[in-house]
Amino acid sequence: MVYNNKFFKIDGNDRIVKLIRMANGFGTIVLKNSGEYMASSVPMLVNDSCTFLEGHLSSLNPMANRMDNEDVIVIFILSDHYISADWYGEEIPVPTWNYLEVQALGRIHILHDETDIIRIVDSLTDIHEKSIDGKWSADWRMKEYSSMLKQITAFRIEITKIEGKAKLSQNHKIENIENVISNLKKVKTHKAAEFVDIMDRHIHEGKD
Repeated sequence: MVYNNKFFKIDGNDRIVKLIRMANGFGTIVLKNSGEYMASSVPMLVNDSCTFLEGHLSSLNPMANRMDNEDVIVIFILSDHYISADWYGEEIPVPTWNYLEVQALGRIHILHDETDIIRIVDSLTDIHEKSIDGKWSADWRMKEYSSMLKQITAFRIEITKIEGKAKLSQNHKIENIENVISNLKKVKTHKAAEFVDIMDRHIHEGKD
């Protein structure tokens, strides 16, 4: 699992669920099967009590035929950014990398019931269409769409352990944290602006 400490550890499954949903549920599933490591990045659903993840991938993906009843680790990286040593006021500063992530351990199971597959596809579509003010949805009465169900493999991951980590310079005094935020604002990229927002909310409001 993720290397963590008291400064960076995120407590509470409700906060972790929020982080996964902030990441649009997009994570990387990693498993080891017959001595071979396999990984796939896919959008997933997480339930409110943070006990399972659900999603689907292409049935042509070699992982689809080898993942049933396997132990997996799932990694969600919400955001990250390089932090220059010049941005701290320490006597002997060093650069670092700040980031926000969630890691989950669990056992993955293939779902064969067509009702479950349709529910997962519809739920994922609804969430992400709303995020772009879209209205598209699959019409399962059309044979073209219903035939596509055979081309995907749906799964559920029963979570056995989950941890969140927010490495946002909390182990530094507040003046240094403010310096980091101030300097990030000078970096004119979308990624830097995104990370400023994350640090502002986490440090000043106690939110992720």
